[in-house]
Amino acid sequence: MAFLKYHKNELFIFVGNKVSIYDIKNEWSLKFSTTLELPSDIPYTNETTISHYKNVPSTVLCANISKNGDKMCLATANKVGYIYEKDSNGTFKEYSKRPHLFVLKATTVIGFSNSEEHLLIADRHGTLTRYGLTDKAIEKEKEAKKISVFGEPNELGGEGLVGHISMILDFDINANDTLIFTGDRDEKIKVSRYPESYVIERMLLGHEGYISTVISLPNNKLLSGGSDGNVFIWDVESGKIIDSMHFDEEVIRKVKVIENSENTFKGIVTLEGENYFHLLEYSNSTWVVSEEIYANNGLEGDFFFDIVYTSNFITVNNSGFYEIDSKTFEVTNINDRFSNSEDMKEVIETLKSLNDPLPALHLCKDPDSANIEEYMKKKEERISKKLKISKD
Repeated sequence: MAFLKYHKNELFIFVGNKVSIYDIKNEWSLKFSTTLELPSDIPYTNETTISHYKNVPSTVLCANISKNGDKMCLATANKVGYIYEKDSNGTFKEYSKRPHLFVLKATTVIGFSNSEEHLLIADRHGTLTRYGLTDKAIEKEKEAKKISVFGEPNELGGEGLVGHISMILDFDINANDTLIFTGDRDEKIKVSRYPESYVIERMLLGHEGYISTVISLPNNKLLSGGSDGNVFIWDVESGKIIDSMHFDEEVIRKVKVIENSENTFKGIVTLEGENYFHLLEYSNSTWVVSEEIYANNGLEGDFFFDIVYTSNFITVNNSGFYEIDSKTFEVTNINDRFSNSEDMKEVIETLKSLNDPLPALHLCKDPDSANIEEYMKKKEERISKKLKISKD
């Protein structure tokens, strides 16, 4: 998988086991580059887990940056999370208080609390766990029970916050760090208090497919997108859908908000299996959706991974990187901007064979599929285990 992030002229690129940061306003100068390696302090759990750490490649599964752009985090296929921060010179270094951590299950989403006191990690097992980043938060974390939210042993650290019966695919926290929103494969959005997440404020039910996006908006509103092709705006207090937009016969891969205020937002909608995107604007109950805007040169099979908005749009695809003019939507391949970096040459080569670790076909539940019985059996077992824990 490949990911892009952007903050104040800095373009963050995560591809394979490499991370690079470019200053796009300073002649695309390289500010940071690293190749991820397995940390040496592998915790002893069991031989199977240790073998996984050592033998699975350090391929990035998800990545994020803090809101002020001074920290970045990422998680890899071999179940390691990495944290970096800017030093006094504005250069990214390993975060001194906690440069990395090991997790129990493969990560699906990673991010920081607004205060940056904690790192939050959601996984394919349906759990959301937080990890301290300040001295105080790290010490408090040590006092937490060494079990997951499902009561399973966890000697790797972290504090279990939220549990879902199916994998969590996205989460967000409201602006004042009091509510956390988690969306899962089973069409549900859970609204929990933060950090007292054992208090569930409500469930937001309305999607008919997995939840691919949850974004907290001002005035106690929430934006969600799902595989049913729907974008919903929710009133969190009432739990009701107050507006919606439907993309016919499309699976929404991601919605990214690039501007928002009290009753207005602008965003980007990407669709599963398509090499184009839409611009979406909402203002005072009115939706405006752009025509299809191509993310690359339109070559068949050129998978479109991710997009960011600078003053133009920058995308990453199997064929490399493109810039799309925000006014004319003219598409330009920009691979040559990285020609001075051997690491980026390797990245562009890696992109050619890269694929999605969580494609929609694996997330959509087909009632006629041969594995649906196994899926439901595992789900019932987890529900029973959760009920037992709550009784205990």
